[in-house]
Amino acid sequence: MELSEPPRSSKEVDFFVDEAPCETCGKRGLTQEAPAYRRGVFSAVCAHCGVRREFSFPPLTPHENAPLWHLGPADQASRLFGPDAFRNVADRELALAPPEPAELPTMAAWTQGRAHVGNARVALNELAKFRPDDAGLRDEIARAAELYAAYDQSKAVVAARPGAHPAPIGLDGRFVQHRAWFERGRVGDGQAVFRDEEWSRFSMATKLLNAALFEDSTFNDIDLSFGRFHEATFRRTRLLECKLTSTEFDHSVFERCDLTGSRLGLANLVDVVVVGGDWQRITGGRSTWRGRMLEVDLREASLQDSVLDDAIFEKCDLRGVDLSRKDPTFKSLGTARRTHFLECDLRGLHLEGLRLDGTIFERCRMHGLVGTPVLAGEVQIIDADLSLGGDGGPDAVGSARLAASWRQTGAT
Repeated sequence: MELSEPPRSSKEVDFFVDEAPCETCGKRGLTQEAPAYRRGVFSAVCAHCGVRREFSFPPLTPHENAPLWHLGPADQASRLFGPDAFRNVADRELALAPPEPAELPTMAAWTQGRAHVGNARVALNELAKFRPDDAGLRDEIARAAELYAAYDQSKAVVAARPGAHPAPIGLDGRFVQHRAWFERGRVGDGQAVFRDEEWSRFSMATKLLNAALFEDSTFNDIDLSFGRFHEATFRRTRLLECKLTSTEFDHSVFERCDLTGSRLGLANLVDVVVVGGDWQRITGGRSTWRGRMLEVDLREASLQDSVLDDAIFEKCDLRGVDLSRKDPTFKSLGTARRTHFLECDLRGLHLEGLRLDGTIFERCRMHGLVGTPVLAGEVQIIDADLSLGGDGGPDAVGSARLAASWRQTGAT
């Protein structure tokens, strides 16, 4: 179909093809749209009978000379549509738009209603170019603008309504919905919940999953690097051999999780709560740990140059963990200031160069420590067990000797 007159803009082409009934079935509506405005062609398929339709027109620049709520310059009336056509469109679209948008049950209904109001507003503006002195028409335009504003103002209300959002399509759809849920204040549908799921060997890097819920799920060899998991909850979840480089877990909770072999270099675990779980052999160079770790198995973990300031490790197994500071030029790295180790198994712990200040070791098993820490302040060793098997009980004399040796060789 060749347009009878040159369109004023690509917006007018869009409006025309939306309004043009199919030559075969007589119904409006297109799918598989393929506009090529610069070549003067708009190809699409009828959404009802499947016939391919093609519209031709003089080539033009997309949206040229089409301000908001207009199909062309404000002082130029359409040559493709007459006033009666615009009147019919405005009346039809306003009749289809619910007048109380805040009461709509779903975002799909809200989106559709808002589109109807927008189309009516455009049609009324174009009709006004034929009737510039019609005061009643100006009032209609103002009312349409007010209704459109009401739709915008009601968006948050509708979005927060339970059941307002469709089920997400695929994993990416879940991420998109979760981000929207979080940004609107964690209300309504959309929170990312991974429950009883298994995922393996692909990338989920750079995802924003703040306040997400992970429960009884397994992630095997997944790239989660640069992700944001602030205030997320992990329950009985397995993150095995995962890449967690530069991730952030501020204010997150881990309950009985398994992170065996995962890589947490440059990760931030700030104000976290970790209860139980197997975190053996994780690597986390230059990571930050602050919060409360209770009964966590960290055996053979490599946490070189990490910051443990203000952390509490209670009844944790840190045998063979490497907390040494490898780069002495960075005094902000490799620190355990005001860190409290309570009833932990520290046998074979590597702490060469680890900077201690206000650090407390209370009722810990401390046989076979490797290296000497740097004392930047007071350190307390209370009721340490220095026996080989960790079953010798408190050794006050040995504890005092250990502290004295640190003060002698590792003081700053």
